[in-house]
Amino acid sequence: MHKHDAAKWHCRTQVLKFEPGAERDDEKIDAAFRHLISPQKAGAYDLVEIDGNVLLNVGINNGIWPLVCGGVVPAYDEANAEVGVGNSDDPGSPPEAETALSGASSLYKGMDSGYPTYGTAQTAVWQASFEDAEANWAWEEWAITNGTSLLNRKCESLGTKTTGTWVLRVSVTLS
Repeated sequence: MHKHDAAKWHCRTQVLKFEPGAERDDEKIDAAFRHLISPQKAGAYDLVEIDGNVLLNVGINNGIWPLVCGGVVPAYDEANAEVGVGNSDDPGSPPEAETALSGASSLYKGMDSGYPTYGTAQTAVWQASFEDAEANWAWEEWAITNGTSLLNRKCESLGTKTTGTWVLRVSVTLS
């Protein structure tokens, strides 16, 4: 009998969608993402959830391993991390070749205050808000970056934003 160690990477992406001018409360947003209250009780009109994504080789080799092994690279922290969205529906190159979002339109946003979070249940959570005039196109891809290395990428429709604020949360669990 052969034994081997296996690591699991699980990613969940969530988007809460708000109409223009809707009041947003951080505690209610968090409760809606955790399914403690409905999106409507948080002031949102919709919640989209998608599981899975691709951990990119550039993120592993130029991000994760240097951070784990004591190298000097920007952390995926509040000061450096950004969540990006783009409009490409092309899954793109194999993971070893992808280095950026591939849409003709894309926007990277810094973290909402207090994000990312980590240290509970082997999970890190990144969250960014895209305001009324930002990223108004079909959201077909998203990624997390530290400003120099894309950690991961997912190509799947999250909807088409035309106005309002969309709050994008990405949770990654290692086990």
